[in-house]
Amino acid sequence: MVIQVENLSKYYRLKTSQPNQAKAEQGLWALREVGFSLAAGEALGIVGKNGSGKSTLLKLLAKITQPTTGTIRLKGTVSALLELGTGFHQDLNGYENILLNGAILGMKPAQVKARLDEIVAFAEVASVLYEPIKHYSSGMQQRLAFAVAAHLQADIVLIDEVLAVGDWAFQQRCTQKMKAMRQEGKTLLVVSHDLALLRNNCPKAILLEAGRIQTHDTTENVIRQYLQPSSPTPSQVVALHHFARQPQVLQEIVLDTLAFSAPHYRPQDAFGLYFSLRAVADKPFEQLLLGLDVLDGYGNRLFHLSNFFVGQPTITHQANQIYGFELPQLGLKPGRYHCYLYLEANGVLQDWITENIYFDVLEGNIYGFEPANGVKGMFQPPFQFLTRVPAAVFTPSSASPNA
Repeated sequence: MVIQVENLSKYYRLKTSQPNQAKAEQGLWALREVGFSLAAGEALGIVGKNGSGKSTLLKLLAKITQPTTGTIRLKGTVSALLELGTGFHQDLNGYENILLNGAILGMKPAQVKARLDEIVAFAEVASVLYEPIKHYSSGMQQRLAFAVAAHLQADIVLIDEVLAVGDWAFQQRCTQKMKAMRQEGKTLLVVSHDLALLRNNCPKAILLEAGRIQTHDTTENVIRQYLQPSSPTPSQVVALHHFARQPQVLQEIVLDTLAFSAPHYRPQDAFGLYFSLRAVADKPFEQLLLGLDVLDGYGNRLFHLSNFFVGQPTITHQANQIYGFELPQLGLKPGRYHCYLYLEANGVLQDWITENIYFDVLEGNIYGFEPANGVKGMFQPPFQFLTRVPAAVFTPSSASPNA
């Protein structure tokens, strides 16, 4: 076994100030009696709500903090991507940081330089390789951090949500590389709210709740339990300021309230989702990027919407301004669907919520009648069936050369 964790617990002492009283000491068990083991080449996904102990577990495995009780046995070197910029010195350039990370893993400069071209090509940072890291965009830092961890000689790789805001092409490359890492015998632990990423890369997963393992099973079964809502029916209006946020997010403007256009939908109905923002800092916010992911009950991302897709990247936020996405027809088959929300302002990720926002689609038919064999598939898109088609569509110029 490469990783063995037994009865692992972590307790934090918290200082609180109470009126007319001396400071009282309270405590928080971030983890309680967690145990699991992994062999070389295995990958384990970790899911749970914000505050469930996911990041604490990885910090213990990375030896950033020490456990209160329990034991951790690791065989080999560990590379950790715990949050954006971790392991980078902001005043050093990309090349120097690659050498620094290699040295931390016990590699000699010659060993690191032998993989330099692969790292730079994967991260797509050749043009800024000799610029200080502090001048990199968040996407560049993210790509370089993953490239270093994936290509240097680490036996165990810990990944905590750093792929969440990457573009689609980068995430696909990461998925392919993670599979290659497993084939090379590396052991992976992946924390992510991107359930499709976990499904594609981790055969097994654990579900953490309040610091304890609630489920340790196949990733499909863990995801199914994780997505079970805490309330039996969705709310049409949701106060978002009660939701826990990721600790590494810089919050100057946040998602405040969400409202659906109806308490539930049918496939043929129009769909609307609206939300308001709340400014935390007293500054102007332009270049707002508002994003919505809709996922099915298994964590598959069905579609992503953004104001950037419709040519509206420049939005100056004003008080009491309401934003929203509307679809003329939803087109989803009956079931429960989950929403992820994203907010960037002035080019910086400000807020994102990936928990317990969902809506129901009831029985219905976008086509206006019930086919004899039922409607199959996930979507019911509007379409036309043609009985008169111009013969020109079959001319040689329009035929595929591979037909």
